[in-house]
Amino acid sequence: MIKPFIVVYAHGTDDTTIDHLGQVFTSQNAAAEAVGTYLREKHEVPESEAQLVVGMLRTMELNKDEVDEIGSIVSDPHTGLKFRILDAHYTSDGRAITPGMRVLDYDREEGTVVKRRFMTGYSNDPGGLYFNGWYAVEKDSGAVRDFNGERLRSI
Repeated sequence: MIKPFIVVYAHGTDDTTIDHLGQVFTSQNAAAEAVGTYLREKHEVPESEAQLVVGMLRTMELNKDEVDEIGSIVSDPHTGLKFRILDAHYTSDGRAITPGMRVLDYDREEGTVVKRRFMTGYSNDPGGLYFNGWYAVEKDSGAVRDFNGERLRSI
C-alpha cells in the first residue's frame, strides 16, 4: 500500500496564515515537487530558489532511515513561507484530514480541525514523533477537544 502525504504551509503563526496544498501525494518526492510548483506559480519564486526548498524536502526523504524527519518544517527564504510534508490520516468517510477541515465529531456536533496544531512542531501534534492520530477540533460552540481522526466525519 502506498503511504500518502499532505503538504501544509504557513506564512505566520496564527490560524489565518496556515493552509495546505489541497491534495494527497503518493510520495514525499511528489509532495516536494508540488511545493516547488506552488512557489514558482503562486509566488513567482525563481526556479533556482524554488529548487533549494524542493532539495531540502527531498533530503528528508533520503535521510528518513537515519532520522525521523517526516514533519520537519522547511522555510523558504524568498517568501518566508514554511512547509511541512506530513503523513496523511483519514476521516471515517475517507477524506484526508487537513488544517481547517470542517468535521462532525462523535457526538455529531460540527467543528473545525485546529490549523495551528499542524505547524507547531510539537511531538504530540500532527507530524510529531508521538502523534497518535488524535486531532484538536474546535466545536462551533467554541470548545476545543481532541478526537480520533479515524472517527471524525467530513462535512
